[in-house]
Amino acid sequence: MDHPDSYEEIFATAGFGYGLLKGARLGLGDERWLAAGEKALQAVRQNIDVQGTVQNVSYGTCIGRTLDFYKEIPLQPTAYGQSLAILCLSEGIRIAE
Repeated sequence: MDHPDSYEEIFATAGFGYGLLKGARLGLGDERWLAAGEKALQAVRQNIDVQGTVQNVSYGTCIGRTLDFYKEIPLQPTAYGQSLAILCLSEGIRIAE
């Protein structure tokens, strides 16, 4: 997360975004939750290709001992990446209503 040469992992971004947006909508968090959730939502939207596939999702993260281990995990569209992106997008729609 704090290494500029690491890729942007959209699966985690979508999950955090969904939780922040939903929490803000339900009144569990303040405007900072909404702002952070909207930032995550923007990142998710920017990583959806023209066919509607969410990109920059890791193929699965096992426990590793080095930073390079995590940086070398392949990126591949996955069902879990697509589903969390859908949740984040749907919460973004609910917030906008």
